Formats: sequence, structure tokens, C-alpha cells
Amino acid sequence: MAAGSRPTFVIQRGAGASNDGGDDGARDSYWVVVSRDPTIQEDGSIRSEVDAGGMRPAQTPGTWAWTPADRSASATWWLKTPGTYYWQAYRSDCIQDPDCRVEGPVRRLEVVAAPSPPPPPKPSATAGLTGRPIPRALGRKRNHRSFAVNTARTPAGVDAARFVALVRDSGKRWGNTMTGRTSRQPVRDGESTVGFGPTPSSALGVTTRRDIVKVRQTCTDATARSCRTVEVSRHTGEIDMVLNRRVRWQQGPALPGPRELDLQTVLIHEFGHFSGNDTHAPVGSCQNTPMIAALSPGEYWRSTTQWRLHGCATRLAFGLPAQPVAWRFVHRVETEVICENCEPRGASPERGSDARGGRVALSRPTARR
Repeated sequence: MAAGSRPTFVIQRGAGASNDGGDDGARDSYWVVVSRDPTIQEDGSIRSEVDAGGMRPAQTPGTWAWTPADRSASATWWLKTPGTYYWQAYRSDCIQDPDCRVEGPVRRLEVVAAPSPPPPPKPSATAGLTGRPIPRALGRKRNHRSFAVNTARTPAGVDAARFVALVRDSGKRWGNTMTGRTSRQPVRDGESTVGFGPTPSSALGVTTRRDIVKVRQTCTDATARSCRTVEVSRHTGEIDMVLNRRVRWQQGPALPGPRELDLQTVLIHEFGHFSGNDTHAPVGSCQNTPMIAALSPGEYWRSTTQWRLHGCATRLAFGLPAQPVAWRFVHRVETEVICENCEPRGASPERGSDARGGRVALSRPTARR
């Protein structure tokens, strides 16, 4: 019998307890005692150290039954404690027995641990994801780039399949396409990659766009002291997205609790930058947009109809702190300028001295937001 169950003990007159003496049993009273010890004492009974109770006539004629009282609220209730127990029924009869008890046989009862409830079904990796495009009013730019996802450093609290589904859905909503998984890390290697990795301690995510600008130089004299630079072309080489693996993420489809950071919101935000949208809404402005400057635990933006940000009316109803700790987003733009016809001898110090086939690479500072 499983622990926590309430069995019904049933006997039949003449079987569960002796009915010697010829009485028809109509006025008999029957009892049950329960013990951990099967030892029969001198009076023919076992000790009632665990439980005891009076039996009542059952529906079947000639049978008597007893169900233990429900004490499931007690942690020490014997029916919640696995083990071997013994029970014995007896009939009250002061004529047949000096101690007024005519005992039946001792029976055995095994209480086993209740089976653990089955785990709740695991949500589908795509649960709650719609792929619905982000309105252009929240970010006009769409660069329709392809990218790959790396799951090698996915933290323990995030399911890899769910992470892949979130990345694919968030990128698609901005018009981008995931090509599949990759073993490459989101570093400068010529491939646009999304994954977890090292970030500044207070940053939820870092998106780095690397632009390559080609210029041509026109000089008025042979010494290259008076030159004019003209931009010839500009394109983005790669965009990498690195997510903080040290925070407490809520991967969905459940909403984030007061101490959780919403992974879907961060991905939607970062893919906004990935698509070329650089501006941020001020913190506390309560704007219906994923492109906010920082995110606090319990906040989220999943769509224009499913969002919660501090400073809005829903904050009080949710019981969030008045001054939450905000985690910031980091957006970097690295620009590499390549001069097609620059002469290395006339290059200024910031241009460097790397000239291959008349090409000189000039670097510009990284822009951070």
C-alpha cells in the first residue's frame, strides 16, 4: 500500500475474529488494533501502539469494517511512514474470555513510499513564440542578414533547444535569418554569430557591428601633404552578439519573476541593434518598445501587447521594487577604413604602416552605447 493512502480493514464473522459461543453476532462489537510489533502478549493480543478503532457493520452481511481517521496533516502519521505494520481484529465477549476479548489472527500490512509524481511535461521549445514582425514604428531598419547560433556556453538555467528557438524567432521578427548552429564563438572571425560568453559585469548583452569603409585619396602634390579622402563604399562585415551567462535568466514561456531577467526581451533588443537600429528609449520613459537603454529584473517586452516596464502602472500591481537594479545593453560599432591608393610613406601615425598592394587600413574608435 502506498504511503498516504487510507485502507479499509474488513473482517467476516468467524474469520477475522473468533465467534465461538454460538451468538448470532447481531449485538457483537468488533475492534482493530495496529502495531509495529507482531508479538502476541499473554492475553492473546498485540499492542495497540500505532492505532486502534471500532469496526462497523459493512454493506455485505456478516462483515465489519474500519477505516483509520484521516491524520494526513501530521508528518508522523503512521500511514505516511513506510514500514511493516501488523493488525489484529477482536470481538468483545466477556462470556467467552476473561479479558472480554476474543482475538483473531495477526495480519501484516506493508506501507511503501508513495511514487513521486511525474514531472510536468516539458514545454515545447517554441512555446509562446509567434515570429510576428516588430512594427517599423519601433525600429525602421531591416538589414536582412543571416547568422548562426552557438550553444556551447549556454548556462545551466537555459535549455539549449529553447535558446536556439528564441534566437531564431527574435532574429526573424527583425527580418533576419538563422542558418543553423555553429561551433564558432561570437568573436571577430568573419561570421555573424549569437551565443553566450564574456561580457562586462553589468551588461546583459553586447552586440558588435564591424563596418568596412573603402576610401580613395586624391592628392594635389607628390608629397601627399595636401590630400582629400573620398568614401567609395561601405558595408558591414559581420555582427556578433554575446549574452551574459552569469545572470538568472527566464527563458519563457513563463513571465520573469522579480529576480529574473527575460531572455526573449534581451534577444529582441539586441536583434534590433543587429538590424541597424541604434537608438534607445530613456530608462523610466515607459515607452512601448524593446529598444530601451536598460532592463531590470521582472521587466519584459515580448510584443506591443505583452510588456511590463518599471515606471508603468503595472509595477505597483506586481510588487516590484521602487528603485530596481537595471542591467544595461552595450552596442558597439567598429569601423575599419581601407584606403585603396594611400602611400604608406605619407601615412599619418594613426593610419599605421600596413600597406599591401596600395591598400592601407585605418582604424576608428569603437562607438559604444
